[in-house]
Amino acid sequence: IISSASAFSPNKYRNSLFSLERSSPPATKTVVASAFRFNKKPQSPPPPPPPPPAPPSFFDPSLRGIGRTASIASLWVGLITYIAIGAPGKDEVSSALDADLLASLIANPLDPSVPPFFCVLFNLMGIWPAWYASVLLPGSQDQKPLPCAPFLVASVAVGMFALSPYLALREYRGDPDSEAQGKGGGSPALSKPPSSSTLAKEEEEVVGSGGGFVGRWFESRPSAFLLFASTAGLFAYGLQGDVAASFSEFKDLFSKELFPHATTLDFTALWLLSYPVMVEDMRRRRMDTAIALIFCVVPVLGHCAYLVARPPLPQSTPAPEL
Repeated sequence: IISSASAFSPNKYRNSLFSLERSSPPATKTVVASAFRFNKKPQSPPPPPPPPPAPPSFFDPSLRGIGRTASIASLWVGLITYIAIGAPGKDEVSSALDADLLASLIANPLDPSVPPFFCVLFNLMGIWPAWYASVLLPGSQDQKPLPCAPFLVASVAVGMFALSPYLALREYRGDPDSEAQGKGGGSPALSKPPSSSTLAKEEEEVVGSGGGFVGRWFESRPSAFLLFASTAGLFAYGLQGDVAASFSEFKDLFSKELFPHATTLDFTALWLLSYPVMVEDMRRRRMDTAIALIFCVVPVLGHCAYLVARPPLPQSTPAPEL
């Protein structure tokens, strides 16, 4: 490059440039050539990558609210304390009557010697676990800190006393856009449902797709219709005959015996706890949550009607497993 440049220099400087080129070491000529060739400034190193985000706290609003956990825990502890200390029917005579009543209902769930009102209530306690399985299993994948299945199975025997710890500590899974319902995500209030054309594109029936048989069964239409028909039949049985006399007999059982007393409180607690669970399932399916209260007005019957009316899960949500 120096030689080429010297060709255009005046003659009086040419000899001096040639002498400079001869006297320059090879490393100097290489640096000079590189500077002329590229004429670039050295680049600064790239900035370090940002640190990974911190994991959410246990009571992160996107996972679980401290108000929900505290209220369910208070209800659970309060009912256990009341039944252990303040509930009626703890004497030997009442305990014997409770044992006979339970044996009669196990032998014949519609025993005519038992007041029809309490017969219906006792049998509806067997439908509550199936309804909760239908709305909790779609969001049960990788639940922390407790799995879903053991508490659902135990609720068949002891109702809300087994289910409440799971409801208090489970993660929120109402975001339909969260990855496979495996993470919490936010809890947006979806006030307007999407159009039918949008649902047709984004949703598919989960029956027959991947997932455990138990989870797919509780997600299926036959399960919903079976639960609704069974509940409707129980309501029809309870409304036969003298309803006022049946209710009066039930009140007498409730005030004197522990088993009917605790069963009624258990039923009422499951009814109260069902509303937020239904709202979460509606958000998971992109439904209008304003109608949840309508389904919850009539216990169990309205809840099973919701199972019949709800749309299938979005396509991105896998079939629930148990």
